[in-house]
Amino acid sequence: VDVHIHAFMGKDTMNGEEAVRHMSRELKKFGIAAFLPTTMSASPADTCKALEGIKAVMDAPEAEGAVVLGAHMEAPFLNEGKAGAQPKQFFVLPTEENWQRYTGGNEGIVRLITMAPEKEGALDFITRLTKAGITVSIGHTGADAETVHAAADHGANHITHTFNAQTPLNHRAPGVPGAAMVDERIACEFISDGIHLHPDICRLI
Repeated sequence: VDVHIHAFMGKDTMNGEEAVRHMSRELKKFGIAAFLPTTMSASPADTCKALEGIKAVMDAPEAEGAVVLGAHMEAPFLNEGKAGAQPKQFFVLPTEENWQRYTGGNEGIVRLITMAPEKEGALDFITRLTKAGITVSIGHTGADAETVHAAADHGANHITHTFNAQTPLNHRAPGVPGAAMVDERIACEFISDGIHLHPDICRLI
């Protein structure tokens, strides 16, 4: 089960239904049984289009494809200072108004969202999302360890690409990865390609 995949074999989630269908068919060939097509930072209109494409495949699945379990939204509630490859001009505060603008009535298909818990209003919004059955992942964030634990108190239980696009691990300031690795409520997603992380860090996690 792949909970974080933007694109595969030349097709991107942001391109809509046919791209998601292509991903579903091709991923199955490589042993992926189910996945969350993942959006990235974009305009509200483009984000809504991507969610509509994901929903269309959920409603009428590919017969020989990996199952689309829902959407992973990696944006728009991210920290501009930790944008990584995400276009930061579309980042917004986690408010109900912005949530409705970016989901366009398709909140029900969102299974996972990556967000920065230090954003204004984020902790309360984490509670709101988790009560709706959405898994909240901490990522693209400048949060300190204390904020990570506070986010877990509010329901966050996942870290997006641990160590990448977040505060580092330091012996006096454990940051996101330090807090995540010791907080039993939090699962650590990481990219074990030997490029994003040194193999020793993968072993540490």
